[in-house]
Amino acid sequence: MRFVIGSASIPLPPSDGCSVMPLKLSPLHLIIAVCIAHVLSMSSMFAFVALIDVFEAAWGISQTESGLISGVFFVGYIGGGLLLVTRTDSIDPKRIYLFSTGIAALSAVGFGLIASGLVSALILHAVLGFALAGSYMPGLKCLTDKLEGARQSRAVAIYTSSFGVGTAVSYFLAGRLNTVLGWEMSFILLSAGSVLAFLIVLIVVPPIDRERTPVRTSHSFDFMPVLRARRCMAYIICYLGHNWELFGFRSRMVVFTAFAFVTGSATGGEVPVRATDIAGIISLVALPASVIGNEIAIRIGRRRWLLIVMTSSAIAACFFGFSANLSPLMVVAALVIYAAFIAGDSSAITSGMVANAPPGYAGAAMALHTSLGFVGSAIGPIAFGLALDLSGNGATVMSWVIGFAAMGLGVIIGPVALLIIGERKGDPVEK
Repeated sequence: MRFVIGSASIPLPPSDGCSVMPLKLSPLHLIIAVCIAHVLSMSSMFAFVALIDVFEAAWGISQTESGLISGVFFVGYIGGGLLLVTRTDSIDPKRIYLFSTGIAALSAVGFGLIASGLVSALILHAVLGFALAGSYMPGLKCLTDKLEGARQSRAVAIYTSSFGVGTAVSYFLAGRLNTVLGWEMSFILLSAGSVLAFLIVLIVVPPIDRERTPVRTSHSFDFMPVLRARRCMAYIICYLGHNWELFGFRSRMVVFTAFAFVTGSATGGEVPVRATDIAGIISLVALPASVIGNEIAIRIGRRRWLLIVMTSSAIAACFFGFSANLSPLMVVAALVIYAAFIAGDSSAITSGMVANAPPGYAGAAMALHTSLGFVGSAIGPIAFGLALDLSGNGATVMSWVIGFAAMGLGVIIGPVALLIIGERKGDPVEK
């Protein structure tokens, strides 16, 4: 079978997902296996931002240009979300996942072999983003189609939290491999993660049960029922604001950490750890912060929790740049706290979107969620890089204060959406 876009078509794996008989796993083991695959699939995804200073020096590009390369990844992601994720209402998401991880492996190898400057990096990084879109939400749908109730909500929390683990792995491996082998070979070797993810999902995920899962009867790209679902759209807009802050932060986390270590070394001594290692460790904070945030949201209500945590994160962003004046160890502590604020809303946002998606349109809702959400992911790195370029090129503490304040401007979009379109007078209170 082929995936059709207009007059073009793309070959997909066979209709049963593969010729391999999948293993029969318990729900818990299935969740663990798919989450491990998700982490592996991200091995090459953040290698560029982990090594952004290396590319700026090697290619002679500005911070705005490196921000464009970071941001175009999410432009590709948006395209993949609209073209691939929406098809999971009519095509087994496992097949989309297998196709996308194959593309990811090829594009990572291509980056290592071909990328040589701004234009080639823009193209190949966009393809990587396209591939991530085709594995991230389809991987989630492989789980949500097979789970219900609280088990589904917690699966969403664990799976979306593993995004942070995948980011940490990508930062850590990219930094280590670059030190030993250079960035070209690093990208080639990191492609192995996508290959392993392909094999895991091929073996462990059973084909979808269409008798249990609603099938969309309208056109594949009919988003109107989702657009009319106010609560669902409010969560999708929250995701845009969340990703603006998250990926803007991640795009400059390594550079800021290195700057802060130099700036604050006179007050607290040096830390004998690579900035990429610190960035990887900080990314791991997303897992417990996101899961704990989801549990709090279950108890006090998603809307109330998101209003609290996203507003707090926006306030923290406006002052975070001043932490560069602290000692290196205090900088790490500040990074952990701020990263926890950023990640604390993630699972509650996605769980809210899934719970409020119109029946039969879960794939369309996920497509809008991931595509509009990653509009924020594209804007965040560009906004951060532009803010730095306009305020001293990140050479001063105040320049970083302005850069992080641009992230606060993004995340505050979420609470505004919840207050304006998320509820209307007379609506039942959402837990």
